[in-house]
Parts: sequence; C-alpha cells; structure tokens
Amino acid sequence: MAPGRRSRPPRLPVVFRSPVPARSGRASFRGARCLPSAGAFLLAILLACPVLPAWTQLPAVPGASSRAQAQVPATLEVRVLDASDGRPVAGVLVTVEGSGDTGRTDASGVARFRGLEPGRVQLRASGTGWLPLRSEAVVENGSRTRIDIRLHPDPVVLAGLQVRAAPETEALPTAGSIRLRPAEAGASVRTLADLLEEAPGVLVERRGGPGAPSVPSIRGSAGDQVLVLVDGVPLNSALTGEADLSQVDLASVEDVVVIPGAGSSRHGSGALAGTILITTRSAGARDWRANVAAGSLGEESVQLESGSIPGLPGPWRLGVGGEWMQAEGNFRYDRPDVRGGGTAVRGNAGVSRIRGETELVRDGRTTEARIRAHGQRVERGTPGTIVQPSATGTQVQERLGLRARWTGDGGAHLLGWALGGAAEAHEGRFADPDPPLGPAYADRSRVLRLGADAETSLRLPEMGSSALLGRMELAAGVQLASSRIRADGLGPNAPDAIGELALWSDLEGRRAGPGGRGELRWILGGRLDRHDLVSGVAVSPAAQLELVAGGTRGWLRTGRAFSAPSLSDLYFQEGVLARSNPTLEPERVRGEVEAGLGHEQGLAGLLLTAELAAWRADVDGMILWLPDHRFVWRPENFDVRREGASASLALETPSGRLRMRGRLDRQGVEYTGRALSGQVAYRPLHTGTVDARLRMGPVDLDTRVRRIGSRRSQAGSDVNRLDAHTRWSAGLSSSRTLESDPLGRVHLQLDLSVENLLDQTASLLVDYPLPGRTFGVRLALRPGR
Repeated sequence: MAPGRRSRPPRLPVVFRSPVPARSGRASFRGARCLPSAGAFLLAILLACPVLPAWTQLPAVPGASSRAQAQVPATLEVRVLDASDGRPVAGVLVTVEGSGDTGRTDASGVARFRGLEPGRVQLRASGTGWLPLRSEAVVENGSRTRIDIRLHPDPVVLAGLQVRAAPETEALPTAGSIRLRPAEAGASVRTLADLLEEAPGVLVERRGGPGAPSVPSIRGSAGDQVLVLVDGVPLNSALTGEADLSQVDLASVEDVVVIPGAGSSRHGSGALAGTILITTRSAGARDWRANVAAGSLGEESVQLESGSIPGLPGPWRLGVGGEWMQAEGNFRYDRPDVRGGGTAVRGNAGVSRIRGETELVRDGRTTEARIRAHGQRVERGTPGTIVQPSATGTQVQERLGLRARWTGDGGAHLLGWALGGAAEAHEGRFADPDPPLGPAYADRSRVLRLGADAETSLRLPEMGSSALLGRMELAAGVQLASSRIRADGLGPNAPDAIGELALWSDLEGRRAGPGGRGELRWILGGRLDRHDLVSGVAVSPAAQLELVAGGTRGWLRTGRAFSAPSLSDLYFQEGVLARSNPTLEPERVRGEVEAGLGHEQGLAGLLLTAELAAWRADVDGMILWLPDHRFVWRPENFDVRREGASASLALETPSGRLRMRGRLDRQGVEYTGRALSGQVAYRPLHTGTVDARLRMGPVDLDTRVRRIGSRRSQAGSDVNRLDAHTRWSAGLSSSRTLESDPLGRVHLQLDLSVENLLDQTASLLVDYPLPGRTFGVRLALRPGR
C-alpha cells in the first residue's frame, strides 16, 4: 500500500487501491444507537407541511364574490424549444414582463414561475445565439399552466461590447457551481467520468478500462469526501464512503450539477470537498430513445427507453427503460521499470452490467407525484495490482431501489413543498478461490437504506428593510435516514445499523446592486446533523454573497463541513499487517473561504468568457492509511492544508458553432505535521485542460487534451513519483432526420470517438495501469421533429 493513500483492504464493495490481505470470516453484529425522537420529530414536520391548508380550507361563504374565490395564485411552466428541430434549449432567460420575475430554463428547457396572479401575462424569452421572442400566456386559477416557446437561431454576428450573456451559474444553487448536460457534450464524452472532468477542480480516479471503478475527487480530496446524489439518493458506499461513477450509465443522465467546496450546510456528511447532483431522465415524460454502442476491449452496449406509454388516463404517465453493457476489458500495458520493465497483459478485467427501471407520474392541477423503481446488476473481475495480479477474483454488485416524491406549488407567499421517500437495497459478493496472497475468500455485504425528507419554501413578505435586504425567500427541510448493514469484511464490534437525522434552512435575498446596477444575491444557510458515527450534533453554517453587474460577476463564500469516518476505517476486520481504528474522529473543514470573479464580453465577433476562483479549505483530521514502525497499516487522523485556484478562458461564436476553452487548476493538499510534509500522495498539484468543438451543419467535431501533473506515491517522499501524462481524446458526430413508416420521423445520430490518441502509458495509481488508445462508435435514435 502506498503511504499516505486513503486506502483500505480489498474485500469491501469496491475495488481497493492496494492489496493488503486480511483474514476471511463472518462478523458478528450488535445494535447501534437509535434516534429516540426521530419519529416524533418527523411527524411534527409533516404536520406542519404546507399541504395541510389545502385540506382544511373552509367552504365559501354563501353570497361571497365568485371573483374573489377565483383569485388563487398559480404556477406557469414555460418550455423553450429550438424551432429547427424541437430540442429543449437550456440557459434561456424568461421574463414575466410587468412583475420583474425572471427564470432561466433548465436541462429540459423549462423555466418555472410560482405565485403568479391568474390572468394574462406577457413573456419575453432571450438568450445568446437566439432571436428574442415575446409571447402571451393565460394563467389559470390555482393550477399549473404549461406553454411552449420556439426560438430561432440568431444569424447576426454581434460585435464589440454589445455582447453580454447572463452567466449560466445564476440559476445554480451556489456561486462557483457548474451545470453539465450530456446532450450538449461532444462525441468524445462517453462516460459520466468524462463529463465530470469538464468541471473545474474535478479529477476522476480511474482504475482500469471500460466499466472499471471510477471515483471522483474535487480540489484534491479523497474519494469519500465527495458526496454523489442520484435523484437525491446517495451513490456513496455505506461501507467505504466512496462513489463509483461506473455504476451510472451516461445515457440515463439528464443533468449534472457540480458544487465544489464545503457542502454540509445543505447536504450533510460526506460533502466535505464538494457535491455532485445527478438527475436522471424521467421515464414517464420523455420520448422513446435507443442507443447501440461498441468499442475497443470488447465493449458493447444497448440502451432503450420507451417514453410515455400511450393509453393511460389523462393525468397519468408511465415509462420503462433499460440498458445492457459488457466489455472484455483486458489490455496490454508497459510495466514500469521499478516493477521489472517489459510489457504485460492486464487480465481478468471483464465487466457486464444490466439495468432496468420504470416510472409512474401523475400530474395534478398544482401537484406532481412520481414513483420510480429500478434495479441493476454489475459483475466484473478484480484483476488486482501489477505486483499481485489475480486471474480468479470476481465481484458481483446488485442494487434494487424504490423512490417516491410528491411536490406541490403554493401561492403568493408559499412557493412550494415536497415530500419524498426512498428505499435502496445493495448486495455485494466478493470471491477469489486462488488469490495471489493469503487464503481463498468468499465474502458478502448487504446494505438496506431507508430515507425520508420533507421541505418547503416561502416568499417572505416585504418589510421595512426590503430596500437593504431585497426580496427574500426561506427554504427549510428535514431529512431522516437509517441503514442496516451486514458485511463479512467488518469486525465483530461494527454496528449493524446507522441512523441520521438532519434539519436545514436557507435564507436567500436578491436586490439591486450598488447604484441600481446589476443584482446582489446573498444566502445564509445552516444544517444540524445527528449521525450515529459522530458524537454530538454537527453544525454546518454557510454564507454567500454574489454580485452580477453587466457582464461581470463576483462572489465570496464561506462555510464549514464534516465527513463521518467510514465503517471500513473504523471496523475493518483485522488481518495480516492491517488494523482498523475505532477511535477515529470525523474529518472537518472549519472555515473554508472562496472568492471568484468572472467576466463575459464580445471581442471581434466572439463571446469571451474568463473566470478565476481561489479557495482555502484546511481539513482537520483527514483520515489516511499509513504504516507504523512494524509496517502494520492503520488509519489515522492528520491535519492537512488545502488551498488552490482555478483559471479558465473560453471563446465562442454567437451561434455556438465554434467553441474553445482552456482551464488550469492548482490544488495544493499538504501535510502540516512534523513527521510528514509536502503534497499528499496521489494528489497532482497541477492539472490543465484544453478543448474545442466545431459544428458544421449536421457534423460536429470535438477534441480535448488533458494534462495531469506528477504525483507522489509515498507520503512525505518523492521516491517513485508517478510522471505527468497527457490524455488526448477526439470525437466526430453526424446526424440527420429520416422518414420511417412505423415510427414516423426519426432522428439518427452517429458518434465516433478515440481516447488516448497518443497511446500514452499512464496510471493514476501505482500498479493500476490505464489502457492505451481505444475507439468507440455509437448510434442513437429518437423521434424527429
């Protein structure tokens, strides 16, 4: 095991980073502490939920004005589409004229306005590269009204300082966040890991070829310091705390939001260095789709989505989808000189995955209910390391889940409410009848997680301080979760249940900027967490100030965060040269500070965007596995200094036909103790990315070059450093619309891609090589417009 690496022994439900053997055996379990007031507290929250006023409204007084009874605030949903092909357009600014309400369309092209007075409203939609359009809508009493607006591309070349696009991050939860949409990515982006590495400060630790584990890192963090939520449910392992991105098929993803920095004020434990919010495509509201793909290393996949199945009653929609993927995964690589040199074959790297889901949706006048069920099975080999390869190791991971969410719109002051619940069952089986070291093993882990949440948002009435604080909105909620865990890889003292209870609240205000120019936005938030693996109550406050004026945007953020120790760190079943540490303290960021500045303007007919962000977020008690004087590995808490900066520059034509971007990240993660110094192992100090995309009618060309700096492989030492390496990928996409008798108009898209164009030998971890040059092809079909 490399010193300083956040690593654990290999028989928990991930492919681990180092081959420390351990005894096989089944653990006994004891009951964990419970939350005695959790049920009563949740009941109180539900009783206070804003749906109750709708149930308890008194009947109208006889003779009262029907006009007065009818004036119930309503909701308007505006969907913006491309007039040429009917695709949703994201990032368009929609304004309700006369009221000052504005909204920006999301990944599905929808902007929502709540609390509108019934009647006719005038709308204006505008965005860079699109001709502005005015439209009218009739908002119905106390209900949800939906309209479509179709925009035409703007053929006019804008010049000089006249170009100004509102920053896309205005619609994001925090300043400095970034939204990524697979539909807007080039053909070279084939996986969720590829997409996420377009975000500043994100590095994905890949441990092999197609389907191999991929763990995200933000700003030099460990894998379990990044919280990944898929439709609000954690993807992170209950045992190790890490999230494996290879478990999520990119074709099923609608939208990804990356929130760098301390995020516990909203999302709790695990959001120490950042949060990744993944929204999957709605099975009950989308058109049918089909994708067929193949590539190097025996990779092939098929993905189908039915769209909304016809024949159901008016308010109901039902959809189903599924995916199958497999890859042989074996590849040839150059063995490092320190490992004897020459070439070898990375064997036992095959993977297969099958996934299915169904979703039922019911649309009401002011409410929406969704129920989604999904299941997935992943089977893959565990090839081990270069030094200790395994030809017989296997792992099987199965997931079943059920999620339900009920949302509603409010009135002039009550903006909305939501109730949700989820159940997730995960089973992992890990076996090797002939391991390279130690006895044969066949272990199993089972996790059942139940969760519930409730939240509401209010528009506060204007007060005498409104001129200073602006229009204010208050959001608050409660979250409750309980996990039951049984794992052979945990020791006899490990709890078999973990409870979590949290309260959170955000107060947001918007007002005109200094001198009436631009907009000033401020947010004060906080969260209280009661977690069975953390003593006491964790308090996570946060504050943000953002000013947008013209094409310039600046922000300042501060906050605190925490991450509970993982079960594998606390209770790993002790084995040869490995010991767990049940005395570990949670990792904490006690005072993160981030400042950023961005600017957009026209330059010689192009749209220029520049952004610079700097941050400092020291970690008290980062958990790292290190050997003692007997070379026995054990996790300990270490204080670490984290600071860095990210600078980016982008050029784009107003029509979006040509886009070029460059980014440089510096991520310092250094030990602060006397025994160890310098950069923490496996954290590159510098990374850089340059990408470009050119659209020529039905053909798109894209390319990306990513440089990853050198990395230490041993704590406090430059011995056996991993060299810097460059990954160059490219893609070509071509599309057209055809007429088909059974299906009508069908849109076809052909994607060709090549990864590691220079065929460089590289690895992100010692003894875990990455494949050389690989190719891919994909054919996608969907309804034409």
